[in-house]
Amino acid sequence: MHLCGLSRSTIYDLISREAFPKQISLGGKKRGVGAVGNHRVDG
Repeated sequence: MHLCGLSRSTIYDLISREAFPKQISLGGKKRGVGAVGNHRVDG
């Protein structure tokens, strides 16, 4: 969220519309987003 300036709800909305990279498991309850640096979200 800090890297892209979008709110959590906006990110989840974009993920559901396949307009943002899906989360990946980092082990346990931790999650991350793959390849954020390779994607640009215009809005």
